[in-house]
Amino acid sequence: MHCLENAKDGTNLEGIKITPRMVKAEGWDKNPKWRNMEQQMFRYRAAAFFGCVSCPQLLMGYHTADEIEDAVKDVTPRASQGATDELADAIGGGNG
Repeated sequence: MHCLENAKDGTNLEGIKITPRMVKAEGWDKNPKWRNMEQQMFRYRAAAFFGCVSCPQLLMGYHTADEIEDAVKDVTPRASQGATDELADAIGGGNG
């Protein structure tokens, strides 16, 4: 699925093709909507890519909810058990 725009001046803008392989590689298929309304999700992704690449001035810096979800990463540090035990000992709550 991709977007295509035929401009009045005769130029054509063709968007990036969204393929099932891309959906799986990017992990988008984890969203239940990809199972329930796959064709609509292909259209949404194709339109978002087209807007970002071919006419970003129309989007005025806005992003789709899917783009924001893709960008959010859990950056919470993971403490090792040893560090947790050391912290407990330091505050007087450990067994060691």
